[in-house]
This record gives sequence, structure tokens and C-alpha cells, in this order.
Amino acid sequence: MAEQLPILLPCPFCGVVPVIERCADTFDYLTGPRKWWGICCRSTLNLGGSCAVEIRPQASIEAAAKRWNTRAPAQSALDEANAIIEQRNAMCSAYFAEVAELRREVEALRADADELIDTARASTDEGAGK
Repeated sequence: MAEQLPILLPCPFCGVVPVIERCADTFDYLTGPRKWWGICCRSTLNLGGSCAVEIRPQASIEAAAKRWNTRAPAQSALDEANAIIEQRNAMCSAYFAEVAELRREVEALRADADELIDTARASTDEGAGK
């Protein structure tokens, strides 16, 4: 009876059905020879595609399939991205409000400085008899 291969999700980037590949075997002096399995999308440029995603080789077909089929939960990632955007927008709004307040303070200081300069000139002009 032939071993049934696990069901694989399509490539998350291009939608092509991936392939299971036997990778190069390795030899460990403690455990002996070891077989490795990988799963990859073969929608490569030379075949008319634009993808070539693969996972690191795993010690079994089942482990490779499990790793390939693991996907990030889309909604929680979207919620997290929206929360980050809202936090960034709040920080930017606070920053711009602070900058606007500082600009108002600088303008007030400039007006005070101009007034002091005008007063000093007027008193200098009066003292010189002009």
C-alpha cells in the first residue's frame, strides 16, 4: 500500500501548487544517514512564472508539509498593522501639535524681541538728540 502524501496549500505568493522534493541526504556519526524533504513553488522565471518560494528542508514529508501549510492569521496581522498605523498617526498628530505650539511661541518671542529692539532704538535716538 502506497503512502499517501499530505495535502499542500497553494503557494501564498502566486497560487501555484507546490512540489515535494527529496533533498540531499546527510550523514551524522551518531544517528547515521538522514533524509531531508523540502517543498517549493516551481513557478520560476524559466517556466514562465515569477516565484520560487521554498521552505528549509525537514526530516520528514509530514514535517515539511506542516511547515509549508503554516500561514499567519490574516485578520490578526491586519488588526496589528492597523493598530500600528493608528499609534503612528497619534504620535504624528501629537508631534505636529507640539511643533505648531513651538512655532507660536517662537513668533511671540520674535514679536517681543522686535518690540524691545524698537524701544531700544527709540531711546537711543532720543538720547542722541535726533
